[in-house]
Amino acid sequence: QVSNDAWDLAFTAFGFQDAGIFINESSGSSMGQNLPLTELYYALTDDFNAVIDLEAIKDQKYLNSEVSWNFGAFNEVRDTLNPFDFGWGEYQPSTNRVIGDKVYVLKLRNGEFRKIKIENLTGTTYTIRHAKLDGSNEITKTLNKLTDNFGQKLIFYNFSTNSSVDILP
Repeated sequence: QVSNDAWDLAFTAFGFQDAGIFINESSGSSMGQNLPLTELYYALTDDFNAVIDLEAIKDQKYLNSEVSWNFGAFNEVRDTLNPFDFGWGEYQPSTNRVIGDKVYVLKLRNGEFRKIKIENLTGTTYTIRHAKLDGSNEITKTLNKLTDNFGQKLIFYNFSTNSSVDILP
């Protein structure tokens, strides 16, 4: 058994042409009260080093799609008329990569805010960059669709351990 809060983000690992990224919206409860959720906000910038005003982005909250397993919360700002737009980044045919062009803010269950940018998806490897809002504790992490997914269709990522998590039996 794995706790429903064992992961924070999930990256699609269906094949070579998917780039969906989900937040963990599950909510446990304690004594009948819902526990805090993971929340995702668009930071209204593409500059990872920019100062982020939480008050300015409070209306930019995104949730996972309830329509498709191909697109999660990070994909919700995409232009659905542009097949190269994945929301968090855009596919560049000349380099065969999805290049990240947006910064997001995650509010984790423990109340901590982290800024995150999906730098790119090159072949089967996602590269993500995240830090505290003040820029401290910056981490760059790669997650590979073939080696970090434990044979599953999603790569589950935990910010506390800064690693992928094996969720399904």
